[in-house]
Amino acid sequence: MVGTAVLLAAAFYLPIFRAAARVPVSENEIARLEAENGRIRELVAALDSAEQRYSKIRQMLGADIVPDPGFSLDIAAGRAGRCAPGSPTGRFASRLEAACRATGHSTIRGM
Repeated sequence: MVGTAVLLAAAFYLPIFRAAARVPVSENEIARLEAENGRIRELVAALDSAEQRYSKIRQMLGADIVPDPGFSLDIAAGRAGRCAPGSPTGRFASRLEAACRATGHSTIRGM
């Protein structure tokens, strides 16, 4: 009878002892995962900040503006192509050339 009681006690307490032995390992794992989660939050905040700065820089540089279809870039010649006469770029180029002639400066090459 005593042997049976010991076997029953061991059968019931063995899972409890095993779970209690795993607690420190689980606590260390939780601490590691929480630290990793905090680092991920920092990286997300840094990425959001970088994306906002990049968006502002693109906006300031006009990278989001659609290029003028009247302007072509002659890659083979290594210089800007001629502007279409009616395009805003063409009108600007003709005004720039007229201003250069009026002030005695040389005109821009390739226009």
